[in-house]
Amino acid sequence: MEKYKQYVYGLIIFLIIVFAALSLTMPVTAQGLDGGELTSVESYPEPVQEEQPELKKMEATAYYDSYGHGYGADGSKLIEGLTLAARPCDLGKTFIVYDEDYRLIGIYECRDTGYGQSTHYGQSRILPGRSVGTIEAGQCIDIYFKTYAQCKAFGRQTVYVQIIDAEG
Repeated sequence: MEKYKQYVYGLIIFLIIVFAALSLTMPVTAQGLDGGELTSVESYPEPVQEEQPELKKMEATAYYDSYGHGYGADGSKLIEGLTLAARPCDLGKTFIVYDEDYRLIGIYECRDTGYGQSTHYGQSRILPGRSVGTIEAGQCIDIYFKTYAQCKAFGRQTVYVQIIDAEG
């Protein structure tokens, strides 16, 4: 009887080991939250990697309406905290502007165009007889302020810009 018990115990241990080994490789099905079938062999889906926005390093300057007409190149009213000037091809686009430490400066709409400073290369399409300007070349943006004093206070800054092809 003792040999019989050892044989049964050995067989039970053997079956447990075989069952454990098979359960690790065999798919086990269960019902998921959405009612679909889940299996243990299936791997988890890769986490969704959100695409990081492309930030363009540029210079930012400030301007005010020294002519007193109050309207941008697109015909809309100049609004402090909303309007900026960029290349003509950027009219209507939204610009998210960050400082050098990636702190948000503001969210603006390109409602105006500008020239900027001379780059000393190429022929300007905006000002005949001059070289391409920094704004015209896409190297600089010009943020609208109401007063000359605000423009002086803003000065010239290196910024990072995300350009979105949609109106605000």
